[in-house]
Amino acid sequence: MPQKAIPFLMMRGGTSRGLYFSRTDLPDNRDRLAQVLVAWRVRRAGHAGGHISG
Repeated sequence: MPQKAIPFLMMRGGTSRGLYFSRTDLPDNRDRLAQVLVAWRVRRAGHAGGHISG
């Protein structure tokens, strides 16, 4: 899958996080959208250093 930068805002409240995208920046095709979101999730699953201590 070719890579393309997609702007987003990450908001955090307590221990929860949420990503917010502008619909105009996302693919119109729902299957393609699912691929993009799953690819992001798989990439983040291996992210080290996500735990904040103290």
